[in-house]
Amino acid sequence: MRYLPALLAVSAVPALADTIKITVSDDSFDPETATAEKGDILEFHFGAGNHSVAAGEFDSINGPCVPSNEGGFFSGYFDVNSGESDEVFRVTVNDTEPIVFYSTQGRECAGGLIGGVNIKDKGQLEKYREDAAALSQGVAPPKVFGGVVAKAGSDSSDDGDDDSSDNNDGGDDDGDDDDGAAGSVRAGLAGVVGAAGLVAALMV
Repeated sequence: MRYLPALLAVSAVPALADTIKITVSDDSFDPETATAEKGDILEFHFGAGNHSVAAGEFDSINGPCVPSNEGGFFSGYFDVNSGESDEVFRVTVNDTEPIVFYSTQGRECAGGLIGGVNIKDKGQLEKYREDAAALSQGVAPPKVFGGVVAKAGSDSSDDGDDDSSDNNDGGDDDGDDDDGAAGSVRAGLAGVVGAAGLVAALMV
């Protein structure tokens, strides 16, 4: 009597990613800080006013409220009359290093409109904010990069690789106050998880 060995076919199980909602208002990022893993998506929502978000650096020789020297991102300006913009800015997190970001609009960075991801030392963020208070205004990159402008509520898996340039203009105009809400939803990056199949041993 001879037995064929059982074969176990197991599909690879993709990791799930968080889409972390961060709302930008006149006086805050909500939440101010968040924790993200590699592959997670930061989804910036923009409340009433004219706001933006750009990545900075904690240890930049140029100081706070200045774009990151390497990598980074910039959303361009979202000019919203009331409520919340129907477009969002999505950034995929490449690693778990700390990220500091700020609004480039007028004196918003100097006024404390600063946030961060994977901040290990909250004091580091407070020092960044204190140094920013002495500035006249933040510095904006010349164009949108490092992320995707998309319709709010759309599936992030449908986002293309091209950055949008529609939001490059429109700085320096202030809007009305409007606080936003924040939350986190689960999103699958790679579709449905495959099921494991088992081929039973055959007896000859």
